[in-house]
Amino acid sequence: MPDIGFRVLRVDSSNYQDARRTPEETVQGSLDDLIDVAKSDRESLDKLFECFPTFQLPYDSSIEVLDGPAFAGHTVYSVNGGQLVACFDTGIPESVLRGMAALDPKPSYAVAAESGLKNSKTVTNFAEIFKQTANAQQGSTQIRII
Repeated sequence: MPDIGFRVLRVDSSNYQDARRTPEETVQGSLDDLIDVAKSDRESLDKLFECFPTFQLPYDSSIEVLDGPAFAGHTVYSVNGGQLVACFDTGIPESVLRGMAALDPKPSYAVAAESGLKNSKTVTNFAEIFKQTANAQQGSTQIRII
């Protein structure tokens, strides 16, 4: 039986710390500190809900946690039947990204946490994996790394 309850959302500050710096404040050695600017008290659902206005999704959209061998214990969210897929875990392997890209129908939007992608190679592969799975019927997936 589907959940027929309701969600109560309250307005709060952003899930992310202000990472804006002037050139004078920025030093090469501190750039790694700016990779994960998520506030420590925020959960993955908080980050997911912050994506809704970005992709013009209604707050009453259905949210499902995907499981299966492709996701190997990682939390992957599907919103509106796969319109948006997102993973905010740490250490997201390429197999999870491929699993997200292989969903049918193809997601319109895919989001991953930058801190969850192991290195710059994985960041590049994230976009390329979705480009490879694009087709003429369902189009391409818009990628966001937050």
